[in-house]
Amino acid sequence: MNLDWKSLKGKGELGEWRGTLLCREKGKHLWEVRQDWVDPRRLHVPKLGAEFAFDSGWESDGPSIPTLVCLVFGKPREAYLCSGFLHDDGYRRAGLWMRKDGETDWEFEPFDKKSLDVLLRIGVRSEGAEKWQEDLIYWGVGTEFGRLAWKKCRRADGKRLPKAARSGRIGPA
Repeated sequence: MNLDWKSLKGKGELGEWRGTLLCREKGKHLWEVRQDWVDPRRLHVPKLGAEFAFDSGWESDGPSIPTLVCLVFGKPREAYLCSGFLHDDGYRRAGLWMRKDGETDWEFEPFDKKSLDVLLRIGVRSEGAEKWQEDLIYWGVGTEFGRLAWKKCRRADGKRLPKAARSGRIGPA
């Protein structure tokens, strides 16, 4: 799926976080990411008529926001934790779990870097970022740092997922 920021932006809410987040901090800026598969944490984007969820059972550093930027924001990086998880999982697997509004089954949907960056922008706005904060985060993932992270994930996780991991119900059966 390819998402374009220009076609989505505008007045009103772009997205809303729903569901339960289960995660455990394992160290400074390191979390074990888990999902409640009865009510998974997911980003609902009404303009797309879809919800997007990250996987469970992996580790993340959360949003990679430099400490200096956090001081300027006046918020800790944990303020955008769900957005960081969604973005990290999308980068590491080149896709996310997605389901259309009204459907019950989740499908694994491939995404390109630009589309994942757009979902990050929608996610941080939905977690309370002001427009200038959202713009700065989006600018950051578009720089060389974001491109390097994308390339690193492609080298580290370039194998295609097994078919069972790409379709059907999200989480355990």
